[in-house]
Amino acid sequence: MIRDCKYLNRILIGGIVLIGLALILRYMISTLHVVSEGPNDINSDKLAIELMRYVRSMADNRHIPKKGTFLYERIKEARKNALCVDYAHVLKRMILDLKLGDARLLHISFNPNHLDMHTLVEYFDKGQGEWIILDPTFSMFVKRKADGMYATAADIQRSSLNRDWSGLEYILLDDRQYDYYLDYPLLFLNLHNSTGDWKVGARSPIPYLEMVPLPVEKRPGWYVLQYVGQKRIDDDEKITAKVEINGALQTLVFDGIEQTSKVFGATSIFVPKNIKQNIVAYKPKRFVFTSKSHSM
Repeated sequence: MIRDCKYLNRILIGGIVLIGLALILRYMISTLHVVSEGPNDINSDKLAIELMRYVRSMADNRHIPKKGTFLYERIKEARKNALCVDYAHVLKRMILDLKLGDARLLHISFNPNHLDMHTLVEYFDKGQGEWIILDPTFSMFVKRKADGMYATAADIQRSSLNRDWSGLEYILLDDRQYDYYLDYPLLFLNLHNSTGDWKVGARSPIPYLEMVPLPVEKRPGWYVLQYVGQKRIDDDEKITAKVEINGALQTLVFDGIEQTSKVFGATSIFVPKNIKQNIVAYKPKRFVFTSKSHSM
């Protein structure tokens, strides 16, 4: 009986996957009359964008994948929640499998500490002749206001470096509002096209942080601490400090650029007297997207 149930579950999951693919193919077929009016790459970008929307729909608002989807199959043995890299892998795979063009993963970071980082997809738009960004985690793509063309990762990075927040339009494809602990353009401060040492040549997040006085009391928000008392001898050395966050003593690792910690949510922060002179507190600035306050 148990073996039969497992067999039936596999059939059911397979059926759900086939239905999903059928819906995508149906959408593609419905656009063929438009595509046939010109070169095949004219609408491939629109199909890739629609596919991005479909990949994001494979999980709920808490990023828990729906059974039977490619996203679920990717992570079912590892964890419950999908990560940005999971969405990106699924979208890239589907773009390539459906022969919509070339796609690759792009790793970006506000601070290359393996936590304040993000992964999305770059899709080569043949009509535009550029690698444009498709972000399935947020179901988002970006356009340049000057020419109406799709934005590249370099465009978004440039807007952050130049503090030009009005030149790009960030387009969300569903009803979800962008609610993330970092302002979206800041994630493009550093672009990582390889899996090498991401800290080499990385830009500092400090110019995009606002200093706040310590201690922090009854002020929910996102914070970054910087250790200014001791300098690392080499990148392998880890500087840590015990800090009281929301009433509990926690060990923070200062392994980011300029010895910064990860971004963390908190309502209160108290630094012990013996290291108080070594710690500086900041909070990330917001330039394009606002954010709700969160605590750990």
